[in-house]
Amino acid sequence: STIRRFVVLSDEQAAAIALWVIHTYFIREPEEEQLFEFSPILFITSPEKQCGKSTLRDCVQRLVCNPFNSMNASQASIFRTIDTQRPTLLLDEFDNFELDRKSLIGILNSGYEHDGKVTRQGGKNFQETQSFSTWCAKVLAGIGNLPNTLQSRCITIKLRRKFINEKVERK
Repeated sequence: STIRRFVVLSDEQAAAIALWVIHTYFIREPEEEQLFEFSPILFITSPEKQCGKSTLRDCVQRLVCNPFNSMNASQASIFRTIDTQRPTLLLDEFDNFELDRKSLIGILNSGYEHDGKVTRQGGKNFQETQSFSTWCAKVLAGIGNLPNTLQSRCITIKLRRKFINEKVERK
């Protein structure tokens, strides 16, 4: 009901979001026993601008466990933040991420499973192999569709512009 005060959603969409928000409180450190093996990505999309994607993302951000919001983070900052802080990652304007998008998609894909990791070289002269956990709850918001591999890991919430007779509050 809190989210529906600000965004036009179906009953089914509101229920799915509410359950997904609750799931963010049960993500544990990767080495701990997990309550579940997978963490579906919440994908907020619409066919055009001004359908409520950012508003919904803002509402979800206020409800989830340990939110980390970014509009244009580097892939290194994303996997390092996930590894050290285990946030609920919220990426807005995902359709505008262009630099090294394939690597970012790989990071997001791997974090769907509790043992997901990325491996990078580091240390002096890059002689050390370092693994970073990518396991966390994730929200992506943007116009259009995602690549098939990423889309298959999502709970998709498709928004539309509200009709003239539909009323919502402003944030």
